[in-house]
Amino acid sequence: MGLPVEAVLPGGLRPVDAGQVGACVVMSAVHEDGTAIPVEVSLSALETTTSGRLTMAAVRDISDRKHIEHLLQHNVSELERASRVKNNLLASMSHELRTPLNAILGFTGTLLMKLPGPLNAEQEHQLHLVKASGVHLLSIINDLLDLAQIESGKVQIVLVPVDCRAVVDAVVQSLEPLAETHHVTLHVEGPEVPVSATADKRALSQIVVNLVNNAIKFAEGSQVRIRLTLQESGDRIQISVHDTGPGIPETDLDRIFCAFERSAATAKATDEGTGLGLHISQKLAELMNSTVTVASVVGEGSTFAISLATC
Repeated sequence: MGLPVEAVLPGGLRPVDAGQVGACVVMSAVHEDGTAIPVEVSLSALETTTSGRLTMAAVRDISDRKHIEHLLQHNVSELERASRVKNNLLASMSHELRTPLNAILGFTGTLLMKLPGPLNAEQEHQLHLVKASGVHLLSIINDLLDLAQIESGKVQIVLVPVDCRAVVDAVVQSLEPLAETHHVTLHVEGPEVPVSATADKRALSQIVVNLVNNAIKFAEGSQVRIRLTLQESGDRIQISVHDTGPGIPETDLDRIFCAFERSAATAKATDEGTGLGLHISQKLAELMNSTVTVASVVGEGSTFAISLATC
């Protein structure tokens, strides 16, 4: 289809201003059948020997492109709406999903304590399997719900002075039983006096729990070091967690922070987990204006760290 320039540019071809080299605009034009269509008009300078410097216009019908853009925008909007509905549903179902499972674990614990009566060896063994499976399932549900709450914007982050040493000590105390089952020693290094950083206590605790929990699983029979390092300037403190596990190939260092992703090397070391721990930790760190970093050497282990501004 050909259109005279006058159909889309009332002035037609005209001299350009000095220094003007070209432009591209999207506007409406009238098709020869009388319908309005979107067109892209490209303007460029043209030197002539008879008329001097003129403007050359190239007009292209972009109806198909605009139609595809509209479909893509509609599809993206629908996907975003579906994602919001899913996240809001999961976030609101937190109580409904956790409560029955906690009840099952509670009743199982009561039976294992033999409060209702004695158990034979096989019954006790089966109940331990029930409890282990329940704890694993609860961990998966917690990760999924935490991710849904973050993505739905329902996580409330309050940045206040937080004693990082107290957070680390509390995490270590809570994870010592898990470390013992993996024959791992947890060792804390750094200032024993309170060191306050600007953070959300709950979010920071969850990040440290995720990092130490991962380290325990990959440092079977060895040691996990949790180190608090205050920079010489005194304006930032770093909490790092080092394990002596299989390490992570350089090609996997970025991928492990994606949802449901794990390094092939670490996946061989354990079949546990959803691949959400690091993703959730990174999201929480970003909400606190920080980030989780990693340094790793295959065969030697990995170090994950978060840096926070001191108060």
